Amino acid sequence: MSSSTCCAWWNRSAVPGTVYIECNENLVYALDATTGAVRWTSHVGKDLLYSSPAVADGLVYVGSQDFTLYALDTATGKVRWKKKANGAFDARPIIEGSTLYVGADGDVFYALDAATGTVRWTQFVGGDGVSEGAIIRDDTVYVGSYDQRVYALNKATGDLKWVQVLGRGDLNSTPVIAADTLYINGGDTKIYALDLHNGKIKWSRDTHSNDYSPAVSGNLVYIGSDDNTMRALNARTGATMWTHPAKTPYGPPLVANGVLYFGDDDGKLYALSAATGKSGRG
Repeated sequence: MSSSTCCAWWNRSAVPGTVYIECNENLVYALDATTGAVRWTSHVGKDLLYSSPAVADGLVYVGSQDFTLYALDTATGKVRWKKKANGAFDARPIIEGSTLYVGADGDVFYALDAATGTVRWTQFVGGDGVSEGAIIRDDTVYVGSYDQRVYALNKATGDLKWVQVLGRGDLNSTPVIAADTLYINGGDTKIYALDLHNGKIKWSRDTHSNDYSPAVSGNLVYIGSDDNTMRALNARTGATMWTHPAKTPYGPPLVANGVLYFGDDDGKLYALSAATGKSGRG
């Protein structure tokens, strides 16, 4: 990528051998995963690209601020199909089977045929847009909205199963699920634990931020905050198990082999014991 097209803000998604990066200059790159060599570039739409890409079955899906979702051929970058909406596509699409699920600004959540873009169903989800991403468990799609609500939708039909209001402010974070509980950071600087089956609030705790997405591993929930802290909470009760100082811990964090990884605004990558919060494995 030349200096004239290199982006300061980008997202990426990978399939074996290739990394796909979208930039806020309305460019998508396919890079060789081993060498970094550019395999192709594609100019997509007429506006900025904010959502992370998703890849499946020979297509890479990218949402644009020009109110359009694009499906590109993974081998060539050519547009295979596109779907126009009444608002920008900021949220990352998710794919299950032959269906692509994605929300758009303008209150609508879509289920599309992943191969053709044909609409299978739509559902009103309130507010001016949806959170960074939805999540699927069994026959239900869970999505947060800028109207301070979490919606549980029937995966096959889009019918509403339940809705739960969470404090005040936009829901910007991506929900995560563990066992029978959904965790999401609300717009009121609190993280909420909701019963997966009926949406009832099990507990909530102040995190001093409304922008960070949580991660769950074992019996702990991890979330960063604007008070310069990474927190580990008891997944069942919300009680604080440990904290670690961090300038601005961008997330969501990642847990692997007993280690919690997260990047920070101080330019460092942290690796902490997931159990204790101490440096290394603890």
